[in-house]
Amino acid sequence: MTVERMTELFHKYCDDDNFDFDGFEKRKNPIKDDFVRRDLVAFVKLQTLVPGDDRIIAGAEHDKIWLGIELEDLAKVITEEDIKFLVDCGVFIEDESLTMFA
Repeated sequence: MTVERMTELFHKYCDDDNFDFDGFEKRKNPIKDDFVRRDLVAFVKLQTLVPGDDRIIAGAEHDKIWLGIELEDLAKVITEEDIKFLVDCGVFIEDESLTMFA
């Protein structure tokens, strides 16, 4: 997948018309069985997709955090289902970076 296509899909599933506000609670996933906090589940999923040994939180300001995941690396391995999963966890793309509200 390209970064552009991945970004389009994140925007599609974050759109109010497509966003499922109960998506996280309804989702069946082995990660969610171990962790109940959306942010931890997102971090574990991202570590699974793009393993690394650096900090996952790259920065924070006001009510947002930026994640230290290179979009190019993520685009190589992510699926549309993974994007839906991350959106359910509260991850979105803004300013060419993965972002979450704090």
